Amino acid sequence: MFPGLKGKRVLITGAGSGIGSEIAKMFTEAGAHVGFHFRFSSNNIGIGGYIVPFRGDLLDKEFRQNLLRQFLGTFDGIDILINNAGGCLEYKHYSELNEKEWDRMFELHVKVPFFLSRDAMNFMIQQNWGRIIFISTAAIRFGGINNMHYTASKAAMDSMMKAFARDGAPNNVLVNSIRPGLIDTPMRFKTDGYNEERWQARSKLIPLGHVGKPKDVAGMVLHLCSEYGDYITGETFRIAGGE
Repeated sequence: MFPGLKGKRVLITGAGSGIGSEIAKMFTEAGAHVGFHFRFSSNNIGIGGYIVPFRGDLLDKEFRQNLLRQFLGTFDGIDILINNAGGCLEYKHYSELNEKEWDRMFELHVKVPFFLSRDAMNFMIQQNWGRIIFISTAAIRFGGINNMHYTASKAAMDSMMKAFARDGAPNNVLVNSIRPGLIDTPMRFKTDGYNEERWQARSKLIPLGHVGKPKDVAGMVLHLCSEYGDYITGETFRIAGGE
């Protein structure tokens, strides 16, 4: 279904559940060699195929600095990097945000993927092939007042993607961004201040009439990383049910 992925070495951050977990499973099914990062627990352990777990907190500087090194030591190179780790940890009006909460979003969505992508690019450029995907958010379009730190950090991520794409293009390193809309994942249960009532009300605004599934996003990721995406770079793709 997704040609050209067999044997590719793929690192996926935040792949313990939700979108990241589905991406890992689909890459494995396509014959790729997958290293998946997770922080607490994972649905991916034991799914079969060539898949290796890397457990740790990306906000821990020592772990972050060693993650790619560990991956390279295990797989002897890297072909594809999926910057998926992220989340909105608190849902509150911007007037109530403190500096720690603001900084944490920018570290997770900008600093972490920047250094991982920068270092991965070095290997990809040398081999004249690579794919980097940033998982952003469709919420950027709405400028929400209750998740401003989240959307602002994701907007910075998309801007960063453009620069990596421009630099990687001459060496066939293609870089793109995906903006998921409302996707049914565990993230909503982990966001302080967000509840089921808000989720249901928000769901009714989607033109297609229902929320998305992790596979809807994962399918686009694999499309872009496969031979179907060989002429696509520097683009953002919204997977949001028509919003």
